Amino acid sequence: EAREKKKKDSLLPHGMLVVVVDDSELNRKIAIRSLTRAQHATLAEDWTFAQFDTVEAAQPFLRKAHEDGLAPIVCLDEQMASRGGVLTGLQATRWLKDLGFRGTIISTSGDPGVGAKHLELGAHLNWGKPLPKQDRIVQDLVGLFNKDNRTGKQESRRHSSGSSSTTTHKKVANDEATFALRPSL
Repeated sequence: EAREKKKKDSLLPHGMLVVVVDDSELNRKIAIRSLTRAQHATLAEDWTFAQFDTVEAAQPFLRKAHEDGLAPIVCLDEQMASRGGVLTGLQATRWLKDLGFRGTIISTSGDPGVGAKHLELGAHLNWGKPLPKQDRIVQDLVGLFNKDNRTGKQESRRHSSGSSSTTTHKKVANDEATFALRPSL
């Protein structure tokens, strides 16, 4: 009963898929930690995180998510050449929009001018680097999901375990996937 009330009181959708694309492992960890905290602060449950170090590595995963009818949150850096990436975050934003992507695109480029270009191409938020404080992240996401009545269509893919809330982390690089499940913080 308490769990059902908690689900009803959530300010963000349950079971969201979050994809972080950045060439810096540290930046990916920071983004995932910040979004995990936003998940918990809003009483959302069962978010799954996937991370990629280049746009090229993320494309098959994002295409499959789109084909499966999912609407993930995607955080995009701009330049990922240090990890062998040729495509930029701007090109990824354009590609996602051309694909008919129904998810949420967040620019996390350190260049404010690039973030503005992401927004012009259809990104929903521009957080830049360093990422904003936690209260702004929560405010931005709640405002966006409430304004657009976004659901993420993730409920059917929820991970269930014995704990009251879980977060699944997936690190995908060079076509190798590793999964780590950890209880909520």
